[in-house]
Parts: sequence; C-alpha cells; structure tokens
Amino acid sequence: MKHSKHRFLQCTATAKALLTILALTTIATRVMGDDAEIKKQLLGRWKDEVDYTVIRDDGTWDVRNGVLIHHINPYRDDEFKIISLTKSKLVIQDMHHGHGTATWTRD
Repeated sequence: MKHSKHRFLQCTATAKALLTILALTTIATRVMGDDAEIKKQLLGRWKDEVDYTVIRDDGTWDVRNGVLIHHINPYRDDEFKIISLTKSKLVIQDMHHGHGTATWTRD
C-alpha cells in the first residue's frame, strides 16, 4: 500500500508540473500573439544602440514561430528570437552570431 501511495504522489507531482508548463506556454503565446499579429506590431522604425532599422511589410522581414527573420538575400537569412515585445520596446536574441541579445526602441 505504501508503494502505491508513493507512486500516486509522484504521478500527481509530475502531472502538476506538466500542467504548470502548459499553462505558462499558453500565457506566453497569448501575450505575444500569433506570428501575423507580431509582424504587424513590428512594422515601423526601431533604434538600437548604434543604428536604425525599418521593418516594412515588403517581404524583407517575416515572423515565424516567434522568430524575427530578416531576408538578407536569397541565400542568407538572419534570425532573432523575440524575447519580448511592447509598443515601444523589442528585445531579441540573435540565433546565430553568439546568441547575444539586443533591445530596440520605437523611434
């Protein structure tokens, strides 16, 4: 009987952990929105520490699975994981060049 109760408690703890992870993932998805919605929010001029970037709806920029993709040319894309996005601030993580983060502000 002790063994069954212990096993039940382990399963219950695992189930709670999985439900918590699922809930947090759902909340993050709702906060960020879907890719088309994120792309609309990104349109415009942004400033980082050094330069300005203009994101237009011209095929040069895209968003897929929460990743901002800059189509440099037919052979090269730069990808940035979107960490957070508000109306005035974007935090991204470079997916290739050292995985550094950057903060862009709405110009």
